[in-house]
Amino acid sequence: MLFFNRSMQKNEVCAVIVTWNSAGVVERSLPAIAPQVAEVFVVDNGSAPEHFASLLEAVKNYSNVHISRNEENRGIAVALNRGAEEAITKGYQWIVTLDDNGKAAPDMVEKLFTAYEALTPEDQFGIAIVAPNISNLKGPTYPSGSAFLVPTTPTTGQLVKSEAWQKIKGYKEDLFIACADHEFCFRMLAHGYRTLLVPTALLFATAGPKPAIRQLLWKKFVVPHYTPDRYYYMYRNSVYLYLTYWRYVPKWIFKNIVSNILSFIKILLYEEKRLQKIWMIARGNWDGLRGRLGRL
Repeated sequence: MLFFNRSMQKNEVCAVIVTWNSAGVVERSLPAIAPQVAEVFVVDNGSAPEHFASLLEAVKNYSNVHISRNEENRGIAVALNRGAEEAITKGYQWIVTLDDNGKAAPDMVEKLFTAYEALTPEDQFGIAIVAPNISNLKGPTYPSGSAFLVPTTPTTGQLVKSEAWQKIKGYKEDLFIACADHEFCFRMLAHGYRTLLVPTALLFATAGPKPAIRQLLWKKFVVPHYTPDRYYYMYRNSVYLYLTYWRYVPKWIFKNIVSNILSFIKILLYEEKRLQKIWMIARGNWDGLRGRLGRL
């Protein structure tokens, strides 16, 4: 087993954080990841002036943090691609992708690299993404254990090979938001790359703007309280994934359909603005079926 060389790996990896109206939020993700990488590229997605001013204030004490700004919110995929292009221009071989509120454990990057370096050279060649174990209000998604292959993981915390990112030409920008991470992983899979999940590497994240734990009978679950337009993108882009990648990930698609049905039930039982959300979900499914993507 190869040993982790902190100085060598740190020089090879940077982080990209996407922000949008993140005043008081990015302070959660930035201090956690900045010491673990050589540089951090913050891409602001057209935040309101007061939020952008707060972001500038939050990063001013970091010598390795750089900010770029999109004039309007063009979606998470556009912002991630912009940050990745900056990273690749500077020669980084690995990119950690993060949203504004994902908090990496102090040893997350180290554990991701350790798991990757424990693989044989042949297996390393086929891995494009090394991902952490996401922990939310319910705790870690997976129990601690050995690393294993998965079809997809959330964007936040992913350690991505720059070479593979270039080969598949980055994230699909017309998804705008929601499922851009899954589409990215599935396109990697279609090009012969795989995703390695490391249960011992933790990233703490929230699901939705006002997540809450609810219980029905014996089952506890998180209710995210997303906005109606966010549900539009979730269901529309899910349909796009079903139609595009059913040959590659049929089991994941079946599970995701069940998950979206359960999400719809949670909306009916626990969330506000139900009629608006039902309408946006119906519209999203219809647009997904007819292949209409882009910004709502």
